[in-house]
Amino acid sequence: HQRNQGGGAARNAGLDIATGKYISFIDSDDYVEPDMMELMVGRAEADGSQLVQCDITRHIKSEVKNNFFNVKNGNLDLKNHNLNEFNQIFGSDISVFLWDKIYERSIIENHKIRYLDMKYVLSEDQLFLICYCRFANQISFVDKALYHYDIREVSLSRGAIKMNILNQWTNYVVETKKFMDANDPDCADQTTYNTMIWDRFCNACWHLQSKENFYQSMESVSPDNKKLLKKSFFSVAFGRTGSNVAKNKKLDFKAQLRLRFTAFLLLIGKYEFPLRTYLQP
Repeated sequence: HQRNQGGGAARNAGLDIATGKYISFIDSDDYVEPDMMELMVGRAEADGSQLVQCDITRHIKSEVKNNFFNVKNGNLDLKNHNLNEFNQIFGSDISVFLWDKIYERSIIENHKIRYLDMKYVLSEDQLFLICYCRFANQISFVDKALYHYDIREVSLSRGAIKMNILNQWTNYVVETKKFMDANDPDCADQTTYNTMIWDRFCNACWHLQSKENFYQSMESVSPDNKKLLKKSFFSVAFGRTGSNVAKNKKLDFKAQLRLRFTAFLLLIGKYEFPLRTYLQP
C-alpha cells in the first residue's frame, strides 16, 4: 500500500509493478464500459497499433454528452512526425488525456517514460503522451464512447487561477527537451522549443486574466526559466520562431507584425498593454 502522493505517483507506482502487454489509466472517479479493454486491445492487435484511443462520455452534474470527441474509426501514422508536428495534432487529431487510450508497455519501459509531479509541470498528461507518441508506430481510433469522464464539483474548482502557471508551463518545455535530447535529439530544433515556450506563455497569460496576476506569476518563474522566456521572446520578435508561430497559426501579415511587436515589448519588459488581447492562444 502506498501513502497518497497524488495521481502521478499512483500511476508511476502502477507502472513499476505492471507486467502485461498493454497499459491503461483509469481515474478513481471515472468508470469504463465493460467491453472497453476487449475492443481496444482487439483493435491494437488487428491493426498492429501501439496506441489506441476511444471516444468518451462526459458527465458534468446532470449534463451528459456522449461521443464528446466525435472520434472516427481509422488510423494515424506517427512514425515520421517531428516534435513541431506532434504539437499541432495534439488537441485536434489526438486528445491530450491519458485515460481514453491504451499503450504498449514495452515502449514506456524501454524509454523510461514516467509521470511528472503536477506541482512541477502543467499538462502532465500531454507531456507523457508526447514522449510516448514519439516512439509509437501509429494510433488507431475506436468510434465508441467507452470511457466515462465524471467532472465533479471538486474538479470544476480546478479552474481557479494558478499563480505559478508561467513557471509550470516553462518546466513542461524543459522536461520535453530533456527527454528528447536523451532519446531522439533529431526530432526537434531550438526553434521548435522556442515555439513551445511562446505558445504556452500565451496560454498562461490568457489563464492569468489580468496584469496584476501576470506580475505575480512572473515572480514565481525561476531565473533559468526567465532566461528561456527571454530567448523565446527574442526569437519570436526577430528570428525563426516568429515565422514558425505565424505558420502554425496561419497568421496574416498584420497579425504577424502584431505578434513580433508584442514579443519585442515583452523582451524589453514593457508589459503595459492588454495581454489577453494580444496573446490569445
